[in-house]
Amino acid sequence: MEIYRSGTLVPLTAHEFKLLRYFLDNPGRAIAREELLSDVWGMSFHLTTRTVDNQILKLRQKLETDPANPVHFAPFMESDTNSSPRDKTICAVKEIVDS
Repeated sequence: MEIYRSGTLVPLTAHEFKLLRYFLDNPGRAIAREELLSDVWGMSFHLTTRTVDNQILKLRQKLETDPANPVHFAPFMESDTNSSPRDKTICAVKEIVDS
């Protein structure tokens, strides 16, 4: 599958594509790092989450008009009363990706 942004082919690594596919399969949903590590990488969430952050950063750099102010891969902070805030990412990729 090829990904285009504004008519230009965007080269993605296999992991970037797998992550993008996961976001496309879960549009508009806040997804925790732990879920991404488990479902995309097949890893235990006890491992470092910087892997997820770095891959999302790469997708932002390739697909966002202004990566410093993401619209399509927006960060989302959620906290509950029993734990510290958890980072999640909400994706609206369908708006920018043609296949």
